[in-house]
Amino acid sequence: MSINSCNEQLLEEINHYGPVTALKFHGDHLLVGYGPVLKLFHTKKLGDPPIWQKRVFKRNKIHSIAICEKTNTLAVSGGRSFAIFPMESDEIRERAINEWIIAVEFIEPGKVAILNSHNVVLVVDINILPFSVAETVHCGEKSILYSGSITKTTTGDVYVAAGTVMDGVIIWNLKTRNIVHLLKDHEGSIFAVKIDKDAQYIISCSDDRSIKAFTFSDGKLLASGWGHGSRIWSLLFGKSLTGNLQIVSMGEDCSTRIWNYTGESTLQCIKTFEHCHEGKHIWSGDSNYAMRPRLATGGADGKVRLLDADEEYNDPLIFEFDHIERYGMNKVEDNEHIKSFASIPMADETIVVSSAGRVFSIESSRSAWVDLEISIKDFVSLKSHERQTAVVVTKSGSVLMINQGDEVSTEWYHPPPEKSYKIINVLSRTTEIEMHLLLDSPVKGSPFVFMKLDVVSEKPRVVATVELPKPTDCSFTPTSFHFDSGSHYLFVGSRHANVAVYDLSQTPLVPPYLIRKICPGDTITSLSTVGRFENGNTPVVLLTVRDGTYLYFHIKCHEDVLSHEIILQNKFNKGSVEGGFVYEKSLLLYGFRSSLFYVWNETNQTELLNEFCGGARRHWEFRHWFNDLMGGAYMEFRFINKSGLVLKARMPSFSLPRNGLLANGTHGREIRSCAVSDYTEIDGSKIIVTASEDASIKIGKIDCDGQMECVWTMNNHVSGLQSVKFADKDHFISSAANEEMIVWKLHRFDESQFSAVEIGRLPVSGVNPDLRIMDFSSIKNDQGFLVAAVFSNSVVKLFQFNTSTNSFLTIGETVYSQFCLLNIEFLSTASQTFVCVGATDGNFTIWDVTTCITSDLNEFSAPIVKQQLHQSAIKAFAIHANEKTGTWDVLTGGDDNALTHSRLLISSSGALELSVISFVEKAASATITGVVHVGEQLVFVTSVDQIVRVWDYSSDLKCKSATYTTVADTGCCAYAEFEDSRLAIAAGAGLSFFSLQKDSKIE
Repeated sequence: MSINSCNEQLLEEINHYGPVTALKFHGDHLLVGYGPVLKLFHTKKLGDPPIWQKRVFKRNKIHSIAICEKTNTLAVSGGRSFAIFPMESDEIRERAINEWIIAVEFIEPGKVAILNSHNVVLVVDINILPFSVAETVHCGEKSILYSGSITKTTTGDVYVAAGTVMDGVIIWNLKTRNIVHLLKDHEGSIFAVKIDKDAQYIISCSDDRSIKAFTFSDGKLLASGWGHGSRIWSLLFGKSLTGNLQIVSMGEDCSTRIWNYTGESTLQCIKTFEHCHEGKHIWSGDSNYAMRPRLATGGADGKVRLLDADEEYNDPLIFEFDHIERYGMNKVEDNEHIKSFASIPMADETIVVSSAGRVFSIESSRSAWVDLEISIKDFVSLKSHERQTAVVVTKSGSVLMINQGDEVSTEWYHPPPEKSYKIINVLSRTTEIEMHLLLDSPVKGSPFVFMKLDVVSEKPRVVATVELPKPTDCSFTPTSFHFDSGSHYLFVGSRHANVAVYDLSQTPLVPPYLIRKICPGDTITSLSTVGRFENGNTPVVLLTVRDGTYLYFHIKCHEDVLSHEIILQNKFNKGSVEGGFVYEKSLLLYGFRSSLFYVWNETNQTELLNEFCGGARRHWEFRHWFNDLMGGAYMEFRFINKSGLVLKARMPSFSLPRNGLLANGTHGREIRSCAVSDYTEIDGSKIIVTASEDASIKIGKIDCDGQMECVWTMNNHVSGLQSVKFADKDHFISSAANEEMIVWKLHRFDESQFSAVEIGRLPVSGVNPDLRIMDFSSIKNDQGFLVAAVFSNSVVKLFQFNTSTNSFLTIGETVYSQFCLLNIEFLSTASQTFVCVGATDGNFTIWDVTTCITSDLNEFSAPIVKQQLHQSAIKAFAIHANEKTGTWDVLTGGDDNALTHSRLLISSSGALELSVISFVEKAASATITGVVHVGEQLVFVTSVDQIVRVWDYSSDLKCKSATYTTVADTGCCAYAEFEDSRLAIAAGAGLSFFSLQKDSKIE
């Protein structure tokens, strides 16, 4: 059914998250093509909504954007469509040609050149209305093109760079029509080719995954580069400070790489931005070297990233210990080296202890070494506070405090003789005004010693020491700790993922509450408070484990008995994790990946930075702090290599933690299912869950305007997702291949914050599970949830999930036939429970499962309804109870493009009867994939033809509204109801939000 036949405008697309297909800088603004929609963002206002957005095309995606700076006019193309209009205009007229458009470019203020897929250029005169083709130009070589560009050089010449499907690169002059070069050095299709403005170089990439650079003057191959893990889609010219050729490449592996030509035959990769986007593909990019940021990338995940490509930015400072003599120090002892170091960033100082026990201070701004004339013979550890104090701990437990104020001063703390232990391990934590130490001794029966230090006073001092009894029933080697001053809980993490919790408010102190093996993995690397529950005294604690596991947990106290609850658990798979912290509601993780140190934004799924630092035996330090004194967010990474002590400091040019994330997105692969909670959060938002074929689940929030914020990306599934649904306001369920079904629980804290954790998983039927759980449905009951699921081998199973034991119990099953089952829903009355199933044979089938639930009978009885509603598969259906008539309306959409409205009722004999009320054979021009109820006798329907429709089923089915959606591979749909608005959601390769306008049927 066409759009024109559904003429009521009930649907208005208000927001879209999907693949970014084109980018173009315009001063400190960025034009972004999201399918047929063009948006304008301010590059200095990260996270802000677009300044404006305009629908340029009806269907075709924007692939090329050109700007005439003199007239502030845009030329936009995609597919066979193009549009030319003033930037400030809202009147956009889409035009089309008969061929696929490869590129557009202004060659004069009043003329636009359009390169089509047959290597022909149409020159459009925009001064004559309606626009007319002033000239059709070709070079005599009409090869089929895969890519191409048009370049107006600084000399005024216009050249076409044509990347062919089979025949290499063709460079020709638009004015003379002469072929300048035929370049056949690549193998396979050419994915990108460009000429620089000065007509010095040609750059190209192809299916052979190589980047090649040529001289423009004679077409000589200068150099080639390899490094991307998959296909390369985009190339840009960079700007090298040395004046050499620089190339920027982006591709399917979601990395951006900067290459320099140094005169050798191989391009040198000088910088790599890993994990710029999620999933697969950076589809688009642009550069602007007149300002920062200099690079913009757009991915299949819908994100727009701004990257700083400055070669000199963040150059390291290297402090060489071998050169102390330059600064007039005493002669260095033979084989003396740096044993330990600690930074005091706000004082611009680094304290160093040498292997000979000498203590030095380094002023970072001058790289000057100062001998503090302190000798430590029984050195154990060196720690520091960000403001002004470093602390040296000796084997006897003595503490030397070095204050870097206006003048360097020192203060010793010595434990009483009877409290002197052999200290072998010291851990430290810092707060705004204090420093906390945990001292560990291997002496049998010795306690941990917890110390509080005042480090912001003019004279630092130890203000408290507490002896903590060690756990006695397990081996406990502390690896991290955290003191929460609000609850007076001290958390100590160890190897083997054990946690000891001390309540320091108790007198006398009792043995700790021990959490054995709180999660899989080994060493706990960090603990910190990230929020609180409503009573304010219960901290939510972040715990990270070196193998990548991280979790949130809290301590519960009932009648002086402690227990704990994990409210979030996930796994980071891109490297080892040495710590984590929360800043501006984003979870940041840091650690090592091979020879790189990284900082990763787990909330936004973007890498903030990575630094090469060598092999596994590293001596390193990472500091992060956020305050107005240092201008906001600041990070420092220091490590020792062969050159000496290396400092990599970073004052982000973009505010942490967004770090160049201009616009957020969703999954980098197709969304297979989405669901919105009926419950409205305190801040007026609703929680949305999306499940993708990339095996991840994203949990976030949406508001009434369709603005979405992703909070968690969960990796518990290992196979492609099939379905996700809410069971109630605190639980949702997801299913996937490999017989995976997971029950999740939501936890809310700090008013608007929330987390999610897996609480139950369906046991698989065998050693090698190979079935997909296609769909499921749930009903809340006294024990938890009744869950019905359909499997890809035509089996229907009924489970009871118990929320007390978090376990599944199979209570019934049956085999339908040899056909695959696609979807399932419960239908219940006061005394009966039914299961409704759609199958690939087009039949709608209903079983009465009341006896399975109320008795020990595990087998389903025969179906009470089995009726063919479609010629082939029922891909989606929705059931809605009609309270006025005591019946149920069933809307089904099929593989046959048809939509059916049936009525289900209980007859006088007590039997269920299904009768077809209305049938629309051509309800869509492709498979109907989603049906959801959106109001009184209205349904929202999605289909593969990328048209979303609203159907009225009050009598015969009537299409009331239809519109094209930007979402490709259109699959599932959902509905969200707010106090003053209603949203329909279409998902697939992206996510679109539609406002359902007021109508007599939507009340």
